[in-house]
Amino acid sequence: MITQMGRIAGLGVLLGFVLALLAGSLAQAQELKTLKSGYELPDVLNAIPSAGGVCRQDDTFASLINGEFSKETTKLDLSCAKTAQDLVPILAQSKGSLIDLRSAADYRVWHVPNSTNLTLSDILTKLYLRNNIIVLMGDGRLESEIYLACSRLKHAGFRQVFMVRGGILGWMQHGYATRGNAVKLSDAVKITSAELWAGAQFVENRILLDADRISMRALLPSAIVLNVNAISMVRAIVSSSRGGKQKSTPLMGLIFVTSSTISEEQLRDLHQAALPYSLLVYTGTELDYRTFVDQQKAVFSAQARGPKTLGCGL
Repeated sequence: MITQMGRIAGLGVLLGFVLALLAGSLAQAQELKTLKSGYELPDVLNAIPSAGGVCRQDDTFASLINGEFSKETTKLDLSCAKTAQDLVPILAQSKGSLIDLRSAADYRVWHVPNSTNLTLSDILTKLYLRNNIIVLMGDGRLESEIYLACSRLKHAGFRQVFMVRGGILGWMQHGYATRGNAVKLSDAVKITSAELWAGAQFVENRILLDADRISMRALLPSAIVLNVNAISMVRAIVSSSRGGKQKSTPLMGLIFVTSSTISEEQLRDLHQAALPYSLLVYTGTELDYRTFVDQQKAVFSAQARGPKTLGCGL
């Protein structure tokens, strides 16, 4: 009997609590109705933006941030590049750090003594390096990646950032020491269809078409068709760049497209003529390159037709 009375009392308390909540809600509803009928909301409530307004502001702000970040970090800063000869005295300073951005596997095979193997992400997390002189080194193949890394580091607050023009190959070609088993020059400079396409996206790269590859001109519209031997043309381009005659389009590197078999000695002469810039060689077939270009077009077309980013709140 006592237990039942306790339960009834408990239910009574709970019912009273619910009724009080309902009464409060009705009072608030009546108050809001009164406000809507002619009274203005308090300033503290008026200061709160509507959900739709916040949504639009956030979208706009995000697009501005992303746009500015993308603009700053994808621009090639060609002033980053210096020759190995210019950088050796800089590295001799107490705060000079030579950072090898190649893969850990490539670094284990051969590298420059006293260099450190790090990724770009590693460098960005080591804030104590911001006051150091940072010298970046790549493999001398797609230099654009190293230029972009240099730009990103400068944008992130690293004060003095440079890169070895021509990468570890340029370092070796200048006669400076390396440790380990250096790769053959022919293996180091020959590129794939994908790498040729990537290099062709930058006007700072000069693409030279051998006479036997003139049919690829449609695929590489900015390429220079050789009317003299390759070494003479390379020397002329490098000399013109050094003389400051190509201010509108600075030189980043050269890519020689040929179907001829090139000996190790010929490659060495070409690479020497290109110094201090890197020189890469494509000896693949036109069909391979055309197939890759068609694949890229298909990818871009699929992305253009793909799902769009939903609007805010959807």
